[in-house]
Amino acid sequence: MIDLALRRSADVVLGNIRRVARWEDAESTPPFIPPEIPGTADVFDLESYLAMDDVLPAGRSVGYLKPIFNRAFLDRTGLRYDPQLRNGEDFHIILACLATGGRVIFDPVADYLYRARPGSVSHRMNLDHLDALMAADIRFAARHSDRLTDQSRALLARRRGDQARLGTSERVLHALKAGKAGPALANLAQHPGAAGMILGKLAEALGKRVFPERYLK
Repeated sequence: MIDLALRRSADVVLGNIRRVARWEDAESTPPFIPPEIPGTADVFDLESYLAMDDVLPAGRSVGYLKPIFNRAFLDRTGLRYDPQLRNGEDFHIILACLATGGRVIFDPVADYLYRARPGSVSHRMNLDHLDALMAADIRFAARHSDRLTDQSRALLARRRGDQARLGTSERVLHALKAGKAGPALANLAQHPGAAGMILGKLAEALGKRVFPERYLK
């Protein structure tokens, strides 16, 4: 990745990963971002980076890619990780790099092994973390409003909508689990577009109870 950065005069290189349950699965696990996916960019701009990010559970987020940075670029721009974020912090610093004119290169070689453990921060949904991420999105849009195109604004709006649906689905499910139908309906009324996601999660939970053998690793 360092060699690629030097050859391509990159300020940031995003390394591809393989998400594995066990280290032994590495050789049989495909890259997180397969090269044949339409829209995969060799050099990212703000619009292509936002377009490749999907915050929904079944989606594929480029925020999982592992970055290395040109230290001189960070020192020149003053960019640093946001300490208020417990997840999504890589995604946000890359957004800031792109918004300040950084040259961001994607390395398709999946050199990183990313092991998601049950109970880890990236494995479960934490509503406080999601709220912090949504607040960071709003701060980014306000800070860089003069540099955003109509397309990037639309993509940020799509991202906020997906985050809102995700948060609503979690709040509704938590309320239902606690036997509080009223708060569940009140949350759903605020974002009715989350109904499909909620039904999908309920169906998955029911499937785990009825056919547990299908979900055993």
